[in-house]
Amino acid sequence: MHLATSVALAAATLCAPVACTRPPSPAPPFGRAVSVADLHAAPSALAHVGSGRFEVLVLVHGADGPEEVRASGAFVDDAVVMDIDLRARFARAAERLGESLPRGFDTEGRIVVDGPVMYVRVPMLQAPAGEPAWLSASSGTVTAAPAFESSVIDPSRLVGTLRGVGEVREIGHEEVRGVSTTQVATTLPEGRQVHVWLDRDHLVRRLRYALDEVGAGLGRATVTVELFDYGAPVEIEVPGPAESIPYSDLVHGFLQAGA
Repeated sequence: MHLATSVALAAATLCAPVACTRPPSPAPPFGRAVSVADLHAAPSALAHVGSGRFEVLVLVHGADGPEEVRASGAFVDDAVVMDIDLRARFARAAERLGESLPRGFDTEGRIVVDGPVMYVRVPMLQAPAGEPAWLSASSGTVTAAPAFESSVIDPSRLVGTLRGVGEVREIGHEEVRGVSTTQVATTLPEGRQVHVWLDRDHLVRRLRYALDEVGAGLGRATVTVELFDYGAPVEIEVPGPAESIPYSDLVHGFLQAGA
């Protein structure tokens, strides 16, 4: 046997299909394309796990440059708690006015939703309200700004809007807090464009959308909501009747004072 033939046979043996085939390309993290039906299933998937935590990042594109406003919270069944950090904004406003930060404005604001009732503890509302510090209202009546509308404060409402979508466009695959997801773009019933990161269990891991107006003349913003720790034990302390005052009573008191 010639040397060249021997080398060829040896190479053929070493390069048998099992040994020399290239490793297969990794499958997409989600494993399949996301359809409209997958998005429609997201609200039921969230309701099934029953609890979890979330974080909100509002990136305001103002005249003075980008500014971040952050919030974090947890939910269980139809109860939600969310803390909003507005301390940096209050501090800058006080500095521009040459004033010191008023008492109470150096703490986070808090919103608690208990079914149809929302309780708000925001520094700017504590001063006129006095004690008790909590204001109660129908869910969605009182918010810190359009960026923190009731659908953002209550993740089940935000995810629930996906029931009405009619089309979906796949963007790609990405890990969100260590969970494999597929990112898609869709349009909510009210016409708002939203990007959704969905895992293989139909659980929403991230949503992102734009707002043309944040409120208070702050301009545009990008809102990102991340949901995680699904199924984690969550306890939410709801203010009692003795700790809260109806928002309508507060407004009525202001009107009487100005009369």
